[in-house]
Amino acid sequence: MSSLSVNLTHLCLEKEIKYILSSSLYHPYYSFLENTSIKQQIIDYVLSSVPNRQLIITELLELPQESSSFFPQCPIEERIEINKLVLSKLTNILSDRVLQKAMKNVA
Repeated sequence: MSSLSVNLTHLCLEKEIKYILSSSLYHPYYSFLENTSIKQQIIDYVLSSVPNRQLIITELLELPQESSSFFPQCPIEERIEINKLVLSKLTNILSDRVLQKAMKNVA
């Protein structure tokens, strides 16, 4: 019997990033979240900062059409914490870039 481990926290994080992207088309964060490298930095940061919920799947005969019908919903507390960490990391990245740009202009 084979089993598969699914990181539910990672799924929730991906959903939150998609939500931020869809709700902030004109927000400065939009272009940063579109950047694959920055997005991966954020994912790594968030996943290392919160407990990761796991689901072990055994004997799955067929995949459901909708993931929401199979995976549990993300708890609101986890969504809030993830959102807070994503925005915090984005702010840090933006601040670092502004500082680097300012340092280049001074030099």
